[in-house]
Amino acid sequence: MRVGEMGHEITLLSKEDVQSILTMKDAIEAMRAALLDHYEKRTQMVGRRYLFLDKGRIGSMSAYVESLGGAGVKIVSTFHENPAKFNLPAISALIVLCDVETGLPRAVIDGTYITMMRTGAISALATEYLARRDSKIAGIIGAGEQGKGQLLGLREVLHLDRVYVYDVDRGRAKTFAERMSAETELEVLRSDSAEEVVRKADVLATATPSMTPVVFDEWVSPGLHINSVGGASRGEQEIDTRILKRSKLVVDDFENASALGGIAKPISSGELSRGDIYAELGELVAGGKPGRVSDGEITVFISSGLAIQDIAAAQMVFKRAEELGLGTRARLM
Repeated sequence: MRVGEMGHEITLLSKEDVQSILTMKDAIEAMRAALLDHYEKRTQMVGRRYLFLDKGRIGSMSAYVESLGGAGVKIVSTFHENPAKFNLPAISALIVLCDVETGLPRAVIDGTYITMMRTGAISALATEYLARRDSKIAGIIGAGEQGKGQLLGLREVLHLDRVYVYDVDRGRAKTFAERMSAETELEVLRSDSAEEVVRKADVLATATPSMTPVVFDEWVSPGLHINSVGGASRGEQEIDTRILKRSKLVVDDFENASALGGIAKPISSGELSRGDIYAELGELVAGGKPGRVSDGEITVFISSGLAIQDIAAAQMVFKRAEELGLGTRARLM
């Protein structure tokens, strides 16, 4: 940033810039820092506010993460018909970072790739605390970009042998299996049913926009860990409430998750209460509570998606871009 007679310049970072900078390992560490700050009450956050349109929704969310010196706003759109109709991503985003001393914008960053990476990273962090250490088989329900992020995150924290993937669109699941097999050098196999994926997995990730559960209690065996990231809007719920009731249930943030996350419906109906939540993930990161304590536990992490996650990842990308001299400079004022 330059302020003075020469005017004010900001940095523009494209998706390609972000992809060249942000690794899953770095994203996980950014999530760890953000959640630790959040647990220690060193963050500020304004949750999602949505415009609901005929074909989708456009939301905004903002945050400040003290330890990383990052503050800003994310605009995120979710239009589920985009991939089939326009060959465009269902979820797209833009992040604006601001200087914490002057309030002036410092960077405008493509947030679509950051959204995928930070969502995969937060699940990876939860998996680190909640999954069995000997987990070898991953299951993915939902073969979109968020499913990809989940697999990339799980691969970072587990020694995987095999991955099973299911999607209601069998062609998309087949393409995902082929693409991710090549990208990860893992054996990624398409499954014919969600039930098959759940029964075979040691660690399961669900990344769907489903309004009704896609994982049912009778499919779940002792020792399974589940990351649910798809329920990010009012009314969406991927995991059967019976599973939530009998599991060690962890959320990213109770207030956010109970309003817009995958526990919102059972909380509002009274089927689930605050007492059913074991912890927020930041409490595990800070050492306030242990994660998994036995191989037989069923553990579930519900991610509602927090603005602190986006800002933490974007701030890391921006600092690295400055060091590497990446991005395009633009004068706005």
